Amino acid sequence: YVSVTGSYSTAFETYWNRAVVMFDFGRFKAGPEGVMFGNEGFSAKRIGGTATFDVNLLPSLPVSVYVNAGRQIVDEDDPGAIASSAGGTGAYVGFGFSTSF
Repeated sequence: YVSVTGSYSTAFETYWNRAVVMFDFGRFKAGPEGVMFGNEGFSAKRIGGTATFDVNLLPSLPVSVYVNAGRQIVDEDDPGAIASSAGGTGAYVGFGFSTSF
């Protein structure tokens, strides 16, 4: 599947966009991701990969696990990027989980 998500706020011209292409490998789904986010003080881009898979913590409690990792590039030429909350250029990793109840 393909997923494109984004948001924008006029407060500090804040934006966040993410595009993912997922391929189904049976027990898990994986694919590339691209993320762009920032505000009037900085801009950052991420390029990497993401994967999701399901686990059953209990017979009646299925959980979807999400992981991603890649490289982040921050516009460090921007004078406002000095104290950004995005960090600097380098590797990134993330994870999460969700369940329905």
